[in-house]
Amino acid sequence: MFCDEARLWDIAAGALIAGEAGAVVVSLSDGRPCFPIDLSKYRDDMMPIMAGRPEIVKQLMAEYRQTE
Repeated sequence: MFCDEARLWDIAAGALIAGEAGAVVVSLSDGRPCFPIDLSKYRDDMMPIMAGRPEIVKQLMAEYRQTE
């Protein structure tokens, strides 16, 4: 899954379910896991993400970075 215009409430439940199924949810900006999140710093920001099996996300993030 790829989404570049999501907010926390758009992805929180799905990220929990995906994580329980073995998927990872990472930030498109730096490739780091999106959760847990520090709610004291969240300011209704967009959260561009990618989610999927860890090995697939790693490969797709590498390709994504090449297109930037």
